Amino acid sequence: MQKKTQLPPKQEITIVKFKRARSTYVASLILNQKKNLTLKHFVETLVEAINSSGGLRVIEPSEGAAEEGIQVSSEEIELAYPKARDTPYANEWIPIADDLAIELTVMNDYDVIGFKYADDADFNIEQPVYEEEA
Repeated sequence: MQKKTQLPPKQEITIVKFKRARSTYVASLILNQKKNLTLKHFVETLVEAINSSGGLRVIEPSEGAAEEGIQVSSEEIELAYPKARDTPYANEWIPIADDLAIELTVMNDYDVIGFKYADDADFNIEQPVYEEEA
């Protein structure tokens, strides 16, 4: 008989950063309840964060113009984990395809989950650059 690997207990509340390009949405997730360990729950949490904060900012590559305040739906969002938790800006992603991928992952506060919207070709996030005032 094969031994089951025991995952550490999930924290009651975990703060997660959902990122796309230069946008970041921070959400609190209750992960110690099985009903919340679903891809649908993660996506719906992100959609609520985007829409309640005024909508998504999208820059069309061909036009270079930004469109502000786009309201999104769950069907338009895909999520992914960074291949290496400590280097999310390397932009190497593992798509989250199902609930099992959520259940088997231990999330820590401020872990990054990448997302893409509608017609985005790939998951991509940009590291913020802070300029000091002279």
